[in-house]
Amino acid sequence: EDLDSLRAWLNSITVPATKALYIAAAKKVLNSLYKGDPRLIEVNEVLASIKPLKRKMTITESKYLNRREVDALIAGSSERIGLIIETLFVTALRISELLNVRLSDCTPIRDGNVYEIRVIGKGNKQNLVFINKELYDRLRIVFKSKPFLIGHQKEKYRREYISKRIKDYGFKVLNKKIGAHTLRHSRAYDLMERGVSIDKVSKYLNHSTFSTTANFYLHTTPTLEELGII
Repeated sequence: EDLDSLRAWLNSITVPATKALYIAAAKKVLNSLYKGDPRLIEVNEVLASIKPLKRKMTITESKYLNRREVDALIAGSSERIGLIIETLFVTALRISELLNVRLSDCTPIRDGNVYEIRVIGKGNKQNLVFINKELYDRLRIVFKSKPFLIGHQKEKYRREYISKRIKDYGFKVLNKKIGAHTLRHSRAYDLMERGVSIDKVSKYLNHSTFSTTANFYLHTTPTLEELGII
């Protein structure tokens, strides 16, 4: 009866990440509790019957910012946070990836007009992103940090701190609930609106497979413009 109640409760959770977390916790606790007990087989059968929810992968229009909104967010933020927002958007990096960039990862190319940035991303995959010299120079003048491109003296900024500041400015400037990752999605849409192919966007985002990018950003539903509503 207790196992049935546990199954019913876990199945009542509607948030995918929360349900996955509680399933994992239940497995850990119950396997420890019933270790060596013949009833462990029954416990594991019950736990196996509880299926995690699939995350909704598609990113809808409400989940990203257009170029005008990004520019307004940059202008309405403090100098340092505005520069971080601009760099996150241009590079489409995850916040942790950007904060880990060292000066030694940045190489001038194209006669010094562009900086190539080597990034170790998710899954320990190496990727290259680019910023122009003007943005690089502004980052160096404002942050003056070593060894990190963006930091406070010799220390990295905490990811939680920067994420909160971006969230706060998103609400203050745009009256929208956004996060640092919103800028990554926004850049993907910006590139596709500029005519960059989905496979090139996928490579720039350093997605593990082309299908990951397609699941996020390709939609079969027509836009309001295509429907002639606006």
